This record gives sequence, structure tokens and C-alpha cells, in this order.
Amino acid sequence: SVITDCTFNCIEYAEIDFYHTEFYSCNFSNARLLSAQFAKSEINDTAFIDMVFENCNFSNAEIFDCVLKNCELLEVTFASVGIWNTIFENCVFNKVDFENAYIENMNCLDSHFINPLNLEKATKIELNVGTKENPVMLNTKDSIEWIMKHSE
Repeated sequence: SVITDCTFNCIEYAEIDFYHTEFYSCNFSNARLLSAQFAKSEINDTAFIDMVFENCNFSNAEIFDCVLKNCELLEVTFASVGIWNTIFENCVFNKVDFENAYIENMNCLDSHFINPLNLEKATKIELNVGTKENPVMLNTKDSIEWIMKHSE
């Protein structure tokens, strides 16, 4: 499926299957996704605002140029995910699995981590701990240390 320029507001979906779906320029806000499947999806230029992702699977998904703001990611699988140029602002990563994750230029503004899983098994994690205008890029080793420092 291909979903373009759609808005999803004030919804709660349980076990929705977005397997291999392509999202372009969509907006999700004030929503809760429980056990949603995003495996092998491609998500481009999409905003997720005031969201809860609980037990969602993003395995082998590709996420480009997205914004996640005020989101809670609870027991989410980012195994083998690819994330590029994406902002996570004021987000909570709670028991997120990063095994084989490939992450470049992920900005974690005012975000924190609770019990991150498999960071040492990530393929690449390069965080921007500055801003979009004034980036401060960290290599994988430093990114993992930064995540651990911002973990509970």
C-alpha cells in the first residue's frame, strides 16, 4: 500500500498491519498504536505528534526525514531499522530494541531512554545532539554512551 498526505488524528488502533506500506507526507497526532506492524515499511516526511507506540514492530522499516514530537515508544522493536535525518523531540524510548539498527543523523532533542535494548548490537548509531541548524554529530561509540547517559 501507498499512503500519501493523509491525516490520522485522535485514533487508537490495536494490531493494525502496515507491513510493507509506504507513507509519504502524512500526519499522525493524538493517537495510540498498540501492537502495530510497520515491518518493512517506508516512512518519509511524516510527522508523529503526541503519540504512543506500544509493542510496535518497525523491523526492517526505513524512516526518512520524519519528526516525532512528544511521543512514547514502549517496547518498540527497531531491529534492523534504518533511520535517516529524523527528529525525536521530547520522546521517551522505553525498552526499545536497537539490534542491527542503522541510524544516521537522528536528533534526540529533550528525549530520554529507559532500559534501551541491544545498543551494543546496533550496526550504526550516529546521533545529532545539537540542532538541525547547529549539528553536533556523534559516532556510534559516543552515541551509545550518550544514550546510556540519558537513560534511567
